[in-house]
Amino acid sequence: MTRHRPVKPMNERRPTHPAVRTLNARQQRFVAEFIACQNGSEAARRAGYSARTANRASASLLTNVVISRAIAQGTAAALKKADLSAARVLEELRRLAFVDVTGVFTDAGNLRPFSEWTAEQRAALAGFEVVIKNAAAGDGHTDTVHKVKLSDKVKALDLLARHFALLHDQVTIEGDWDKFAARLASAKLRRVKREEGKA
Repeated sequence: MTRHRPVKPMNERRPTHPAVRTLNARQQRFVAEFIACQNGSEAARRAGYSARTANRASASLLTNVVISRAIAQGTAAALKKADLSAARVLEELRRLAFVDVTGVFTDAGNLRPFSEWTAEQRAALAGFEVVIKNAAAGDGHTDTVHKVKLSDKVKALDLLARHFALLHDQVTIEGDWDKFAARLASAKLRRVKREEGKA
């Protein structure tokens, strides 16, 4: 009588060995440090590897499938926690690029309170300083000067344009193309002769 072993369903996966699922303390530290700095050698040094072996260790660690998976999962979790999605980044760039800052001033030219600024105007604020000084020396009157620094509008527009492929970098090479072609042909001929000489 012939015994037949039960056949496992094709979609049933073997359980992962515990040694593969887990990382040791140093590997876990490497994963955490890599997520923080996004630099393999630096993460290896922070995880306790010597400066001499950090480059080699990081290359080895980053090719480990379990470590790579842990880094990807940790990075995704960090981005989610920070609400840092591509859509959110593009929205912030849109705010900086198209904000109308004239509304932050009254008709008399005075700065409106921040509570009256729109969300776009507040997002565009890069710095703020209040300076109290005596504008006309000796008059006994002090003036309050508000210095408002806004984010770089041109930079935001540039990043958006590049994202949507509205700008293309163009490289122009000047020179004698005939001479260049002749040198390439000459180099190719020398290589062919060398290979024939070896045969």
